[in-house]
Parts: sequence; C-alpha cells; structure tokens
Amino acid sequence: MEDNLKTNNVRELTKEFVVLFIEDDSDTRNNMLSLLESFFFKVDTAEDGSEGLKKYNQFFNKNGYFYDIVITDLEMPKINGFDLVNKLKSINPELHAIISSAYSDINNLKEAINIGVDGFLEKPFNQHNFYNVLYNCAKCILSKNDERIKSAELKKAVDIKTKIIAESLKIDNMTQLPNSVALTEKLKTITKEHITVLLDIDRYSDINYTYGVEFGDQLLLEIVELLKTTIPAYGQLFRLGSDEFIVLIEGNLLEATSYAEMVLGFFKTHLITHDDIDIRINWNIGISTEKEDQISTAKLAIKILKDNQGMPYKIYKHNSELLKSQKENINKAHILKELLVNDPVRPYFQPIVDVQTKEIVKYEALARLHDNSKCYYPDEFLESAKATKMLSVITKNMISKSLKIAKEKNIAISLNISQQDFNSDYLVDFLKIATMKNKIEPKNVSLEILEDIATNDNAAIAKQINNLKELGFIIAIDDFGSENANFSRLLDIKADLIKIDGLFIKDLDTNEESVKIVRSIVYLA
Repeated sequence: MEDNLKTNNVRELTKEFVVLFIEDDSDTRNNMLSLLESFFFKVDTAEDGSEGLKKYNQFFNKNGYFYDIVITDLEMPKINGFDLVNKLKSINPELHAIISSAYSDINNLKEAINIGVDGFLEKPFNQHNFYNVLYNCAKCILSKNDERIKSAELKKAVDIKTKIIAESLKIDNMTQLPNSVALTEKLKTITKEHITVLLDIDRYSDINYTYGVEFGDQLLLEIVELLKTTIPAYGQLFRLGSDEFIVLIEGNLLEATSYAEMVLGFFKTHLITHDDIDIRINWNIGISTEKEDQISTAKLAIKILKDNQGMPYKIYKHNSELLKSQKENINKAHILKELLVNDPVRPYFQPIVDVQTKEIVKYEALARLHDNSKCYYPDEFLESAKATKMLSVITKNMISKSLKIAKEKNIAISLNISQQDFNSDYLVDFLKIATMKNKIEPKNVSLEILEDIATNDNAAIAKQINNLKELGFIIAIDDFGSENANFSRLLDIKADLIKIDGLFIKDLDTNEESVKIVRSIVYLA
C-alpha cells in the first residue's frame, strides 16, 4: 500500500516530463524503457554517450527547450556517463541528470556529487531507491519551474508598473495635460510637417502675487479648460511650465498664425470670473517653424515679442538680430570663463579732480581683463559677466586688488557696485573685512551705485546700503539723470555724492540746455 502511494506520488510529479535515457546494453535499455514510460510523458533513448549528446542537441534545436531529465549509464563506449554529463552541462548549466551503474564504489559516488548530478542509481535498480531518486529530482525541477514562473510574473508586474510610472511622468499633475517630457518624445517621433506655438500667459506672476498661489492655480485650471476648446483637430496641447503651454500644430505656418490670432481674439472676449473677481487673460505667443530646437526657438520669439511691445505674436526667424546677439554673448561668456581661470582682473585708476583746487582727490578703479595678448574693456565682458552670474567674481577681485593698491599708494578710491553684487548679499561683510585687512578707513572708499539700482524698490538692497553707510563708506549714485532717473529716490538712498551722467557734461561749455539741467541737479543736490 505504501509503495503504491509513493509510486502514484512520483508519477503525479513526473507525468509531464520528457526524458532522454542513455544505455549501451540493449536488454537493460528495453527492460527499463517500459518502466520509465509509466512515469514520464515521453522517453527518448540513445545507445551510447555520443548518440545521447547528438540527440540532446537535436531535441533543443527542434523544440526550443531541453529534456527535463537525462538518465545515463556510467560505463559506456566513446563517452562515459561522467564525461557526458560534463559536456551536457556546458550546453545547459541547469541540466538535471541521474547516473546509473553496476558499480557503487565510493569513488563513483564522490565523482557524481562533484559534477552535480541529481541522483545515483545502482544496478540492478532497487525499487525504493529508484522512487526516492526520481522523487527528489522531480521536486527539484518543479521547484525551479515555480521560481521561474514567479520570477516571470514578478517581472511582468514590474514591467506593467514601470510602464504606468513612465506614462504618469508624461502627465502634468495639476492640469492632467501632456507635459514637457511627452512633448520632447512627440517631437522626436513626429514625421508630419509641424509647427510649435508657444502660449505664455502675460503677467501671470502678478496674479499670484496679488491674489495668492491657490487662487492662481484654480484660475490656471479654468484657463486650461477654455484653452482646450480652442485646440484644432490638427493640434495637440501640452503644458510646458508654470504659465507656458505648447500647441503642436500638424500643418503649415498659415494654420499656425490663424490659430494664434484665434486664441488672442477668443480670450479678449472671454472674461474669467473666479471668486467674484473678473480677470482678462492676455497671451504672449511665439511661433517656431524650425526643424530642430523648436521649443527654445519659440521661447526666443517670445523674448523678441516682449522686447517689442505691440506685436500680437512673433514668428521665430533664424537670422534675427537677437539670435546673433545671443550667439555673440555665448562666445564672449566662453572667453570670459577661460579668462577668469587665470585671474585676469586688473584695476585701472582714473583720477577725480576737484575743479576748484585742481587737485586729485581720489581715483576711480575701473575693471579691465588681461590675457597674454589683449586688454578687454567693460563693453567686451560686462554683459557676458552679468548673463553668466560672474560679475560678482570680478567685483570681489576689484575690491581686493584696488584696496591693496590704495594702501600702498595712500589714496582714496571709488569702486563700482552692480545689482548682482547686492543680490548676492556679500558686500557688507566682504568690504568690512577687506578694509580692516588693508587698514583703510571706510570714509576713503566710495561705492558708486547705478541709478537703476537706486530706483529698485528692494528692501534687502536698501538695508545693505544703510549698513555700508553706518560702517562709514561713502555712497555715490552713478550716472544720475540717465534714463532711469527718479529724484524721489534721493530721499531713500541718502547718497553722499551724485555723479551726473556724462551725457549732460560732455558739451556743457556749448549747450545751454545741458547747463540748465546740470544747474538744476546741482541745486537739488
């Protein structure tokens, strides 16, 4: 009863297995075949190791998978059982093999263990041993199969999850529109003629500042719903950023400009009411027909549009003056970065003369950059330094080197200070330490501040200027009377000196109008 139960258990485990049985003795092979066929789905046979190796390869080539088990005799002509198993394992490292032999000496058992066979059967076969070997081998195979199935299912689940996450990364969380990732992917794969229309909400940041971010977000959702109604059948809407949207038009320039005009007209006639507040939305629209860099060129079109107020929309042209200017600035920025590595900053000193005593009262330190063969003037590097946020690096160099020379020559000096220097918020501490290090009284150092900084309503900058005044530095307003002049700011800045813009001074001896303006400024001062 127990043997029958064990036999049934083994057959249940092995009933779907396909087996290769290799035995050089024909009587043993025929006697064993009927027994093996009662356990396995299919049994192929081979007369020796060489034929077994050949059949193993043929089976895989035909079916795309290997035999589940190879049962082979040990002592065979041409290739013995151990050598055969080694050869088969080189083909299939996951081979399951059982070796049978009439000799069960300890050396054979050790060798069987070393090469990693699943069992060793002694001839003539012992029924109990046969069941145990077959049972253990079958359990091992099925366990590995279960692991493969679970691994495949896990991989499938991970692939599905990864795909879901990847797709979610292409959707803007707030508006549920395709985002910049989806747009980039679309631009890489689109084959039809297409044009990029960039829609930028005009002064959207003012809405956030005035009514709050939450109000702005809700308003943006309402704008999106209205914007969706304007999208033509040949267009697709993407959210690029905070207040920027892209409509990808599959068509020609005429269709793109018609769409731009329609959007402008539509929103002019549609007030959006949110929380009982009526808001009219205006757009800046840039259009790019370029085959490459459509997003960046559409943004350039927006920049040109904002610089030239009154235009309804702007079509990017690759030969525009702005693009030429930007390329020049990029080239200058590259040169500047290379220069700054070699500490090229040199202060040049321009004397400031008292017109009554004719004596030099101080020197204005002017920045120059030097390399081995050239001296660079401010108009060659200032804009690039501002654009690359490196202007403060130059200012710090100028302060350090100018104060050192001022100490050596025992002179008072004047230094130019930029908006970037104030925004970086380093001036107060840096100047305090630099003057102490060089034993220079702050009253002998004038800081020339551009008029556009003085008119910038910025509490942080005002605080820095006051701190510098308290330390004893002389505060001067440079180029006073230029295009950004605002006389009321004199009260805010409390400057010690005003430097009148050279525009009014250069022809003071011949131009009566200049005389009147300068006299008024002097009187006001």
